[in-house]
Amino acid sequence: MKTLLISFGFLIIFLTISVYPQWTQQNSGTTNRFMTCFFLDENTGWAAGNLGTIVKTTNGGQNWISQSISTTDHVHSIFFTDPLNGWLVLYEFVPDRHGSIMHTTNGGDSWTTQLSVWGFSLHRIFFTDSNNGYALGSNGIFYKTTNGGQYWYEISPFYSYWLYSTFFFDSNRGWIGGGLEGYFLRTSNGGQSWSSISLPVTDRMMCLYFINEANGWACGANGKILRTTNFGIDWLIGNSGVNVELRDIQFIDQNEGWSVGLSGRIIHSTDGGANWNQQSSGTNSNLFGVHFANELTGWVVGDNGIILKTNNGGVPVELTSFSGVSVAGRIQLNWTTATEINNLGFEIERAAGNKDWRLIGFVEGKGTTTEFQNYSFIDDMFGMQSGNIFYRLKQIDYDGTFEYSNEIAIEFTLKLNFELEQNYPNPFNPATTIRYSIPVTQLVTLTVYNSLGEAIINLVNEIKEAGTYEIDFDGTSLPSGIYLYTLSAGNFMQTKKLILLK
Repeated sequence: MKTLLISFGFLIIFLTISVYPQWTQQNSGTTNRFMTCFFLDENTGWAAGNLGTIVKTTNGGQNWISQSISTTDHVHSIFFTDPLNGWLVLYEFVPDRHGSIMHTTNGGDSWTTQLSVWGFSLHRIFFTDSNNGYALGSNGIFYKTTNGGQYWYEISPFYSYWLYSTFFFDSNRGWIGGGLEGYFLRTSNGGQSWSSISLPVTDRMMCLYFINEANGWACGANGKILRTTNFGIDWLIGNSGVNVELRDIQFIDQNEGWSVGLSGRIIHSTDGGANWNQQSSGTNSNLFGVHFANELTGWVVGDNGIILKTNNGGVPVELTSFSGVSVAGRIQLNWTTATEINNLGFEIERAAGNKDWRLIGFVEGKGTTTEFQNYSFIDDMFGMQSGNIFYRLKQIDYDGTFEYSNEIAIEFTLKLNFELEQNYPNPFNPATTIRYSIPVTQLVTLTVYNSLGEAIINLVNEIKEAGTYEIDFDGTSLPSGIYLYTLSAGNFMQTKKLILLK
């Protein structure tokens, strides 16, 4: 997603450009479960899973070609360092638990076994380059290679906990995690020794991901997401908004990332993992792997041979502009969409300097359309004071998933004059609202008269501080007709008509 900020003092416009629909299903050619996916770029990638199922694409997923290997074992993780050289780990629990590491030198057309381990299962494989790689699994087992897998040597088991994830920056510095009951392990010497880092949760962590040595994330059971910005010294809990197990996570920069999990969950963050929005996957099937080639193009894999792709980061509505302007004591918001998919509508939220967001309105969406749509909303600013006012849109799909827009800030100046506004609605039956403003503290009277000039009711007769006020008038007991209402405040007096139709 790309954002352009244009400022004209009282007017601020954010232009947000994205392309194409959200998550669409591709034809994988199988109904077997996919546990993992890996892409080298926008075109070349692999998905793999149960019963040795492997499929490959060289055109971004338009076509998937089977590269399955003859086995009843399951591929839990796959990793490529270039278009030819790749590795995977297999595991099987029945009849005897065992794990294997396999290697390809021809892009997956054929695979050879480099290591078989009996009594353990392997869950993840990771390479920093074509020589240095790491594999880990059950009961704390951990293997390392420095020659592309020609030889794998065991550094573990050193803990009895199952290991599910690893991430290395280079041949020496890396992390491992899993069912470690409240901590990660970190090494600076290639795994010869490890130090433990305490976590704020005890849930098992299924995946670790870093974009650099400082910024990293982890996801796991019960919807838990952790994030660090200081080299893993401290880990904070992100607000995932879900409680299902999250199985995979990836960030493309310090702000934008995705995580996937059980029951079809795809969640997206634009603030470094502090907060997350759900995206519509179109399925309730379990999802196990996610991989993005860039900020817009990504894939998700899961049960029943599901492969989902997005060309716009999974955002269902293409919001091309969002602006606001202060006019005559009100704020007018305007926004435009280029495409919409299952768009129920937009909730409009407002915040003052304390960023306490409040819902102030709703505008219905256009459902599904590929044509440009223009929207507007007027905030009457009732009760607001001068200062910076912030707005954002909460776009909601028919299935309840939602995505927030970027925020806009508008400098609002409260300029009060003596003013009596036309009642609304008008004509009315049986009630209507009258709004008025005074710039200084005054004795205010607001009286309703019939067509003969006789006073019917005093709506206001008291001292009011400077501000804008609203009051309701109920004409249930009155006959249909034309009535007058008069505002008096100091030397100011103004009268307007209202019409009661029954």
